[in-house]
Amino acid sequence: MNLVYPKLPMAVAPRLKECPVESVAPFALMITPMYVFMPKNERFVSVKAPLDFFTPKELDRLKSVGKFYVPDYIDQVVPYRSAGRSIRALLGMTFESPDVGLTPFELSDAIIRLVGSLWRERLTIDPFFITVLVNELFDSFPEEVLNAARDEDVDKFERSLYQSSWAVFLALHLGYNDLTELKNLRDYVFELSSKNLAINKISSEWDELIKLAQESLVSSKIKCLRADYFKTSTDTVCRRLESRMKRVENQIMIKNAEFIPFAELLKDELKVKEEVKLDEPNTKAA
Repeated sequence: MNLVYPKLPMAVAPRLKECPVESVAPFALMITPMYVFMPKNERFVSVKAPLDFFTPKELDRLKSVGKFYVPDYIDQVVPYRSAGRSIRALLGMTFESPDVGLTPFELSDAIIRLVGSLWRERLTIDPFFITVLVNELFDSFPEEVLNAARDEDVDKFERSLYQSSWAVFLALHLGYNDLTELKNLRDYVFELSSKNLAINKISSEWDELIKLAQESLVSSKIKCLRADYFKTSTDTVCRRLESRMKRVENQIMIKNAEFIPFAELLKDELKVKEEVKLDEPNTKAA
């Protein structure tokens, strides 16, 4: 993801939050740019872009800086992260007796309420936020998978993350609630996307779901997904999703929030006084 501000002046210090280096896990996807402070230059310098990750060697090398700094718009990302953790907790619950706990209907209802509340005005959502949610559902991808995909092509790496997360997000709307099954879906779609492969044999609802995820999110440049897309097809999955989205709109979304894509937050939330000149924007992060 392009960083709007690879370097930030001291003037933005009040808008940054501290994050101890030791609190960052290797190979965990970053949900905001990560900055370190350079005392000599009096600048905050980005060391990671959103959706990038640190290797153990990188974290060890950065121990001496003590802490990272993240923009305060991280608060906009927290609801998606919290929803992902809540869904993981719900799907991971075990009970001593089958007579105790949530029924499949109750579980599906709880999850649709969680994911449904995340849609914004006119049923739109940013694929970056979806990726944040799904990233909380499962353990990180294996080291070799992440390194190979990112090092080959950053844009394709991001598209693979988006498509695989989008597929899982839609599956949650459809009532799929087996974490192992959902993880297998994520891994499979990520592999297909990483290899530029489209699913070509449609023999089940699962295949339709993968096809929908690939065709509705063809690029990492897409910053807004719309539920209206489900109306463009008569496939079983699209019909079911359209029905689910009517429920989201009518029963869950009591108050629609404005849609603000993550890329706009990068631009809008880190504002400083006009007399302070920022470094040139749109520098590509490693």
